[in-house]
Amino acid sequence: MKVPLILLEREPKSVHIMATLHYERRQRALRDAYKLFQQAEQKEHELVHPSLPLPKEKKITRTKKQSIGEQLALFDQQTLDELKWIRGPKLRKRFVSQLSIRDIGETRLVMGEFVNIELVGQVAVLTVAENNQYIAIVFDRSFIEESFNRQYLNNFYVLQPYIGKPFTGVGIIRPGKDIGELYCSIQYGTDFRVDNLNLVEIAYKG
Repeated sequence: MKVPLILLEREPKSVHIMATLHYERRQRALRDAYKLFQQAEQKEHELVHPSLPLPKEKKITRTKKQSIGEQLALFDQQTLDELKWIRGPKLRKRFVSQLSIRDIGETRLVMGEFVNIELVGQVAVLTVAENNQYIAIVFDRSFIEESFNRQYLNNFYVLQPYIGKPFTGVGIIRPGKDIGELYCSIQYGTDFRVDNLNLVEIAYKG
């Protein structure tokens, strides 16, 4: 895969909506995505190494009408509308192979295997793969100029031993130079993890 290094020099053209996605919500989504990644790997392992099914436990479930009734009993419509506004836009999860041109300009949580790193100045270009599809993870000028990211600059080299580990990251999907090529631009250092650890945590682990 050709890494779109030239794109590191460009300023993002669309307005970044990361501020509307609360920090805690993004972190929770990253943790959930890591679990989802593990579940997908487990299912793949079970297909290759099938085992006898365990007896299923009976679960008590509620009907959709019951759930809606309970929700309406707790909140009136105005409160529900306000909660929806506070929640902000949806943060959709995508494995690398699920990304398409429809995702361009949107904030997505990207999942895949961290397969390569190329150090570029104070940051790096990461390559993430899944199902024989690849995407470049880039950190452009806005990342470098963001004061919250100072402890991440010049420290991307610590990721090298983690090649082959699961990657999860929240960023904006942008078009590459070639037709059909996509890359993911991340703004905050806390918005990506490798093996469920952020870069600072990896650095402290040594």
